[in-house]
Order: sequence, then structure tokens, then C-alpha cells
Amino acid sequence: LKSHMDIRDYTCHICGRGFYRPDALKKHLLCYHANLKAFHCSICNKMFKGHLPQHMRTHLKVRPHGCAVCGSVFSQRSQLIVHQRIHSGERPYRCQVCWQAFAHSSVLKLHIRKHTGEKPFECPLCSSSFSQLPHLKKHMLSIHQQDKSYLCQKCKEF
Repeated sequence: LKSHMDIRDYTCHICGRGFYRPDALKKHLLCYHANLKAFHCSICNKMFKGHLPQHMRTHLKVRPHGCAVCGSVFSQRSQLIVHQRIHSGERPYRCQVCWQAFAHSSVLKLHIRKHTGEKPFECPLCSSSFSQLPHLKKHMLSIHQQDKSYLCQKCKEF
């Protein structure tokens, strides 16, 4: 039931990614945060176990995967597959509460917060909380527009 409601009780203390089971968290830690990452991207400073060439495509604007329908191009094959759902109308991610279907798992995750009432984004200046980060940003800019202490001192953005 937890997986259907997208309730992830086990959270990675390094990157914040959530998991349904403790063994999945353990596998994640071993795969993604163990000292096995030998490849370093000099552009964005991310570390990789072996997918650095694929990652570099994003920085070098190399996009070998093209959509046969509209001509959009992507650096990763997985991005093309997700994009093609626009044309096919495929919506493989279904809410187990109301049965609404979505093309992307991330959109389903946001939708489920409507049912659970989860609001993980909390305003640092008042007691308001929000289900999505853009809603918090809008709140900060409209309600707390005079107090700019929450802005990044380098880029002056939230």
C-alpha cells in the first residue's frame, strides 16, 4: 500500500531521495554514495560510477536521440522515451486513490500530495507550508517581499 500511495519512509541522508524499503535504501547507498564513483564531471562537479560519457552530452549539447514525430532531440534515450508519451498519449502512472493517470512519475508524486495533504516545503519566515516548491517561492516573493534575508547572497535568488 505504501508504494501505491508513494509513501517513502526510508530517506537517503546524503541526497534526500526516498525509498519504500530499507533494502532499497541500502542498495542506493552502495551504488550511488559508496566510494565507487571514479568519474568526476569537471563542469558541474558531479561524480559518476561509469556514466560520465552520457552525462557529458548534456553539457556539450550533443543530442543524438531524435523524435520521429516532431523532430525534438535529446541527449539521453530515456528522455526521448518519456517525450514520446506526448504523441502516444500513454499515461502509465496511475493514482491508486482516484485512478487519474499521468505520463510522468514525478507528476503523479505531486498529485498524490493532494490526497495525503503532505506539504514538505515550509516557509522559513512564517508557519506556512506548501506541497510544491514553486508555491513556496511565490509565497516568499509576494508575502515576504520586504524581507530579502532568505535570498542567496551570491545570486540573489531563492
